[in-house]
Amino acid sequence: MTFSIFDLIEVQLFEFTEAGIMFGLDVEIDPDGTTLSFDSSYGVHGRIKAKRVVVSFEPG
Repeated sequence: MTFSIFDLIEVQLFEFTEAGIMFGLDVEIDPDGTTLSFDSSYGVHGRIKAKRVVVSFEPG
């Protein structure tokens, strides 16, 4: 799964490491844009808000 994020509005990311494990992802859509909020078991966590977010899937 790939997230392509366009026209950033806000970025709040914490605890960067070389690798990370995402624990949960919440997506909120409002008139101003889309917010991706994510928790981790290990590594980066936080939120990103953008005008446009595209999610694509690749087989395999």
